[in-house]
Amino acid sequence: KRDAIRPYKKFLRAPNIGPARILIDPNGGAGIMLEPLLRQKGITWINMGAGQFRRKIEPTEQSLSYLLQAMKEHGAEFAAGFDCDADRVEIILPDGTPVSGNHLLAIIVDDVLSSCKNPEDEIVVVNDATSYMVREIVNKHSAQWMEVEVGETNVISTMLHYDSPIGGEGSNGGIIIPPSRCRDGMMTLFRLLSILEKKGATLPELIKQLPDYHYRKEVISENFSRVRAKVKEIYLKKGFTVKETGADGGLKAIGPDGWIWLRQSRTEDGIIRIIADSQKEKAANQLIDDARKAVIFK
Repeated sequence: KRDAIRPYKKFLRAPNIGPARILIDPNGGAGIMLEPLLRQKGITWINMGAGQFRRKIEPTEQSLSYLLQAMKEHGAEFAAGFDCDADRVEIILPDGTPVSGNHLLAIIVDDVLSSCKNPEDEIVVVNDATSYMVREIVNKHSAQWMEVEVGETNVISTMLHYDSPIGGEGSNGGIIIPPSRCRDGMMTLFRLLSILEKKGATLPELIKQLPDYHYRKEVISENFSRVRAKVKEIYLKKGFTVKETGADGGLKAIGPDGWIWLRQSRTEDGIIRIIADSQKEKAANQLIDDARKAVIFK
């Protein structure tokens, strides 16, 4: 256990992490290794029994809904639930709203770049399904933005090549903070706590300060390889800029009011994942509707 928490020991000495009023739920997984740090910082936790899985493994809005009552009982500002290996963390607010992975990535990117001596020389690596909200934060610091194909390995290998100080996948909340060479939910959480204490703000307050984007997700039952060429043709005729990360990777069509992204699911047969991103809610909804029509064409 001592070896397991060694990467996080700097947070034990960090004066800018106080006894935040949050609730931690490792669900009996690897996150239980946080107990010494949580105890020292006065942070509340539940479900610390090793291997005792009291909910579905994947932390989602639905699987963590039972934490709403626990937050009321403990007076928590938010709750954080991990999956079994704690590489993912899902944060739920007291009203049941899940915190977007794009929001978390944007908040932490802002903090990391703020601490860089020459942020304009730094490259932030993300997958091509990450909201441009994060790109605005990168541009604010005059840093460089680089998109790669979806997949943790793709992000990490590119980060290593460019010695990037921060990277991740806003689409799934995977945040990578060197020297870690994988997404790390525990490191993400402690970095967030440090930022909250340092800024003297609540999490909803930090989210409200971020650029306003509307990020929509949908899945459609279809084989993308069958319709890919037609979908690309449709968007090119509309005057969109089309970017592709490989013949079987994501297809991203960028227009004047935002972008639409389509990719064959690698975990579910016959499923196309679709994401729209826009500063305008109506435009984001329209992008999704148009993509659905493009995929299910006659």
